[in-house]
Amino acid sequence: MQNNIPLSPRLVNLWKQSYIEAGFSASEIPDPDEKPRICLYPKSYIEQVNALYLDKIYDFNFRGALYLDEETRKNRQWTIDFAKQHFTSNSFYQITDRNAKQRNWLFKTRHKVLGCFDYTFACSGFVPKENNIENRGYFDEDYFKVLCQSQFTLCPAGDAPWSMRFYESLLSKSIPIVEKIQHTGRNDLEYSIGYKYYLLGDDKMIYRPDWVEDNYKKFIRFHTLVNDELV
Repeated sequence: MQNNIPLSPRLVNLWKQSYIEAGFSASEIPDPDEKPRICLYPKSYIEQVNALYLDKIYDFNFRGALYLDEETRKNRQWTIDFAKQHFTSNSFYQITDRNAKQRNWLFKTRHKVLGCFDYTFACSGFVPKENNIENRGYFDEDYFKVLCQSQFTLCPAGDAPWSMRFYESLLSKSIPIVEKIQHTGRNDLEYSIGYKYYLLGDDKMIYRPDWVEDNYKKFIRFHTLVNDELV
C-alpha cells in the first residue's frame, strides 16, 4: 500500500473551504500538510450533489482527462479497453481534455470514437489541472450529474497513484471500479475506512444499494465536517 501521499493543490483548496464553511477562521484551519490527512469536502459540495436527485440511467461511466501527460495516459488506458468490452448505449464515456489547444492533435490522430456511449466530441468538460490552482475548487455540475446517474464509476489513477474520482463516486452513490487496491486511498487512515468497491477483473459487478448507502454514510463521517447532518 502507498502511504502519506500529501493533499493535492485542489484538495488543499477543498480542505480550507471545508473549515471556512464549518465556521472556522483562517487562523484556526489545521495545516493540511502537517501530518497524514483524510481529504475533506466542503458542505456546499455535499448539498449541491444531494440537490441533483437523479435516477441511475447509466450502468458504467468514465468522464475525465486522458492525454494530460504520459503518466495519466498509461494509468487510464484500461478505461478505453474496459469501455470497448463492457459499455453499451446505457453507458457514458467522455475524455474531457480535448479542448486544450496544445493537445488537439492527439485527439485527431489517436482518439477514435469508441461507440454510441462515447461523448468525447459531443460536449466539453472541466479539467482542474488546466486551470489556475485557485480555480480548481470549482463545482463541476455536469461531472457530478454523470456520477449521480451511474451505477458504477471507473476510477483509474491519474498522474499520481490515486484519483479524487474515487471519493466523488462514493459521494454520488456510484460504486467505484478500480484497477488496484492502492487506488482507493492516499494513506493508512483512508484505507482503514473500509469502503466497498469492485476491482478490475472481478467476475460479477452488481449494483448494491446497501453498499452505496454504507459508503455514503462513511464518506460524510470521515470526509466532511458536517457531523452526519446530511446523511
